[in-house]
Amino acid sequence: MVIKKLYRMTAIIMVIFLTACNGTSANSYYKSGNSFMEKNQYEEALGAYEEAIKKNSERAEFYIAAGFAKIGLEKYEEAVNYFDKGYSPKDNQIVRENNKALFRGKGIAYLKLGKYSEALLQFASASAIKEMTVLDEDIKKYIALTEVKLGDYGSAASIYEEMLKAKKPDVSLYSKLAEVYFAMGKAVEAAEKYDLAIEKEPD
Repeated sequence: MVIKKLYRMTAIIMVIFLTACNGTSANSYYKSGNSFMEKNQYEEALGAYEEAIKKNSERAEFYIAAGFAKIGLEKYEEAVNYFDKGYSPKDNQIVRENNKALFRGKGIAYLKLGKYSEALLQFASASAIKEMTVLDEDIKKYIALTEVKLGDYGSAASIYEEMLKAKKPDVSLYSKLAEVYFAMGKAVEAAEKYDLAIEKEPD
């Protein structure tokens, strides 16, 4: 009788142990990965995201997050592969939001790889999606930076000038525009923008 009870207790303990080992959900791994990303711990973040993908390979946001972890690790080609896996041709709000994030991610990866034309195409695709407006200003900055890399200073200047018309523009845009003007040989205009940057943010 005692032996049977021991067997039963052992079985219960094993079930609890296995549940504890295997019970972490995909979402838990994803949240853990996000916490690592906030600390710039990209290797740990990637490991967590890959575990999330193993648990649920249908979630686009897991692949997108893994792609950004790869960017943090400077493995840009591998990042593109993850973003591609997260893409969906379906047309609904969630898919459009995910696709906007991954187009932006691919654009950044291509920019880092020096593939500027490909980067612009990805940023253009991201910009065309109306959802996730919180990303719009950031995408514009990346487009302007890519234009600078391509030597198209006029296009970059136009983007910065348009962004500075906002009610509360990013002060750093004045210095970015100044750099573009200086590259265009417009030293006076560049100095004016630097002065504005200093005036608005002396520190």
